[in-house]
Formats: sequence, C-alpha cells, structure tokens
Amino acid sequence: LDQENEGKNEDEEDEGENEEGSLKSSESDVDTDIYNALDPHVLISDKVRRVGDMDVKSGLIPSLFVNVPPTVRFGTENQQIDPLPPPLKKMMKWKMSTITPNIVKNTVIRSGFRLMNADEGNDWLGTWSRHMKPQCFRAIREFQKVNHFPGSFQIGRKDRLWRNLSHMQAIHSKREFDFVPHTFVLPADLLLLKRIFEETTDSKECKWIVKPPASARGQGIRVISKIEHVPKKRPVIVQK
Repeated sequence: LDQENEGKNEDEEDEGENEEGSLKSSESDVDTDIYNALDPHVLISDKVRRVGDMDVKSGLIPSLFVNVPPTVRFGTENQQIDPLPPPLKKMMKWKMSTITPNIVKNTVIRSGFRLMNADEGNDWLGTWSRHMKPQCFRAIREFQKVNHFPGSFQIGRKDRLWRNLSHMQAIHSKREFDFVPHTFVLPADLLLLKRIFEETTDSKECKWIVKPPASARGQGIRVISKIEHVPKKRPVIVQK
C-alpha cells in the first residue's frame, strides 16, 4: 500500500509539474506576444509605406530628445496610421466636449483613439474643450493633455490681449510694441472710436475690421467702412 501511495504521489507531482510548466509556457507565450507587439522597431519608425493612394506610417513618432518617450502620430486625410497593439490601444481614449471641432475628432480617430463622453471615466489621454477654471487644471493627471494653459485667455482673448499690450506700451513705450494696430474695445471705447472715425481723412475709403473678442477660426469677423455698421452694445473689438 505504501508503495502504491508513493506511486500515486509521484504521479500527482508529475502532473502538477506538467500543469505548472504548461501555465508558465502559456504565460511566456503571452508575454512574448506582447513583447513582439511592443517592439519599438515596429511601433516607432519614420519610414513611410505606400499602399494605393495612401501613405502608411507608424503609430508612434520617436522623440528628438534622449530619454523622452515617443508621441502619438496624428495623420492627415491621405495618411493611414498603423494600429497600435492592444496593450496600448486600450489606453487610447479621447474625451469629447460640446466644442470639439470635427477636424479634431476625425484626426484623433485616424490615430486610433476611442471617443468617450465625460461621464465614462477619468482615464482619458486628451481633450479639446473650453478654457478651464483653475480647480480643473489642478485635477488634470500627469498623462492628460488639454488645449489650454492656465491663464492663456490673457493672450487668447482679443480684448485681454490688447489691454495687456497697451499696458506694456505704457511701461516700455509704444515703439517697443508697435507690431499691432491700435485697438478699440467696445462698448467701452465707442465714443473714442467715433471721434477717431470722424477725424480720419477719406473715412469712406478707410476700412475697419470688427472681431468678436472671444471667437476663433474667423467666425464673426466683418470689414466695415461706416461707423453705423459698428455694433453699439455687443462686445467687439475694432481695428484699422
């Protein structure tokens, strides 16, 4: 009986070793597959392949600097981006907002991002949204990218930009900051604009440009030649 039990124990140990070896082999195969999928020579390349009418490029761009990781490649309409391997692809999440332009949405989709809503979690990598409040900037995680810097509205808004430039002109003289035309911020500067408008010779031939203070991509811009065409109550800036 003892010999029989010893034989059974040896058989069980052999089976256990075989099972453990099988598991290790399986894990090794998975690790090898992931390693091959993450091979930097495959993922990161500047080479371009031509497939039909499309240029095919790698999904990652090598950094120009030492010890700096690669960046995601964003392609154009006539380019195809190689898909990233599953371990990386599952992290490619882009948070949508109400103002995300279609061109941004289409570009990130081409690069392999999955679009997600704000209520789907906080593990997104990038977003294109309105300017955020300071507390929102503090909540951004190290790996997340946004399309604003704290306080960037001081130069991003046209009315704030002019106020800051005029302040610098007062400190350092207009000669050092003469690269922008004189700007009128309405409605506060409406009376001053009327006076300058009347004093301008050949006012009928003179063209003035009217812009919204906080718009972009050319939206809302008009060219006028009559003071009557200037909005009286709506916030705008006017430049000659």
